[in-house]
Amino acid sequence: MWSSTETVTIEREVGNCEDSSDLQRLLECYDDTYIRWHQYINRLVTESGLSYRQLSERSGLSKTTIRDWCIRGTMPRRRESLVRLGFALEMDRFQIDRLLMYGGGFHGLYPRDVLDAACIFVLNLRKKEEEPSEKPSYEMALELFREATEKTVESNDLLMTTQMAMERLLTTETRQDFLDFMLQLSQGEKNRGHLVEYLTDFLEARCRERSRQENGSISIHGLAGAWGSDGEVEKMLSCLKKHGMVPRRDRLIALGLRLGMNLSELNSILMYAGMEKLYARDKLECVLIYALQNLELRFPVVARENAFLLQNLAKDPKLRHQCKELVEEYMECSYQDEDSDWTELSEYICGILEELELPEAEWLLKTLR
Repeated sequence: MWSSTETVTIEREVGNCEDSSDLQRLLECYDDTYIRWHQYINRLVTESGLSYRQLSERSGLSKTTIRDWCIRGTMPRRRESLVRLGFALEMDRFQIDRLLMYGGGFHGLYPRDVLDAACIFVLNLRKKEEEPSEKPSYEMALELFREATEKTVESNDLLMTTQMAMERLLTTETRQDFLDFMLQLSQGEKNRGHLVEYLTDFLEARCRERSRQENGSISIHGLAGAWGSDGEVEKMLSCLKKHGMVPRRDRLIALGLRLGMNLSELNSILMYAGMEKLYARDKLECVLIYALQNLELRFPVVARENAFLLQNLAKDPKLRHQCKELVEEYMECSYQDEDSDWTELSEYICGILEELELPEAEWLLKTLR
């Protein structure tokens, strides 16, 4: 629907902005091309040729819900609703991933989650069979999910990456093969282990940093309390660890900014969550790309301090290796910051968002302040 070439062009031009006035002009220039849910959902419905009633019958969603999305521009509250809509519109898994992102920043279909894996398997059946005996549907995926989760495995040693799991799913031919594969996957592989480790590493590093500053012991609860998050951070981590429930994109981005992550680190947690990196076709995320790139140029202290803080603490081997390389680079090149005051990353981001007066930034500003 939107050209990937245009997205790359916008991202490149963001990197060429000298200041916020350049960025403002860029946002105005591409205003008609930024992704807006209201436009996106209406285009999908129009292209489908289906009425609200027909879509409701196919998806199992209420006609009122679909009408609210299309007429009022109401954002979906539940990820499952969008997956149901994707099946009703006969989308492939890539299109459903895009729908999940545009419809609320939800993560894409994830092969190590049992229900998502069932959806991927069913969607792949649709692709393979020109005239399937049974039309692939979300209900078929739900049935497979229930059957797969009724059985348990005491222990097994099968560990695989997300890519390996996806490749296995895409070559799975029969329903029984799918169920056998789900039984083989260890329960530990069905959660977002890398995302949990990455976030925990950063939280513990910030706790240690704050403890040194205040000459006392600061817990994750105490750190989150200082942010005024009212238990949201701990709830996010708990749901992620126990149930594999990934936070919505906006909340994950806000947490990353709270933790002082640079652009590369923020994109890493989005990747681990099964989401796309910061997206230049989203107006708010376009501003964040500019702000984080500009910040790193003006204040190398951000990346440098993160690297020093995490190189020995991080349990995630990839993160530890990245930090080690960055520390060595800074030691060799002796990067210097600009001669201007530095406070915190979240304050820097808020300053740029307030200067641009973006309506899209209202929730993020409220969260970071």
